[in-house]
Amino acid sequence: VSQHPGRFALFHVKDRGPAPGLGRVCVGDGDLPFGQVFAALQGQPGERHFFWEREDPAAPQDQLDCATRSAKALKRLRF
Repeated sequence: VSQHPGRFALFHVKDRGPAPGLGRVCVGDGDLPFGQVFAALQGQPGERHFFWEREDPAAPQDQLDCATRSAKALKRLRF
C-alpha cells in the first residue's frame, strides 16, 4: 500500500488460524495483526472501505455469531 498511495480503496478483512492449516477463522480469533495493518494505512491518501468476510463458516447458523464476534473485535482495535 505504501508503494502505491491512494490506489487501493477496498479491502477484504479476513483472519486465519494457526499453521499448518491456516484455515479461516472469525476476525480476532486468528493471528493477523489488524491494528498494525490499519495503522499503516493512516495518513495514506484516499477513502477506504473494509469488508469483513469468512469464506468457510463451519455451519450456516455459525455465520451470524462469527459476524458479531468479528465486528466486536474490529471495534476494539486502537491504532
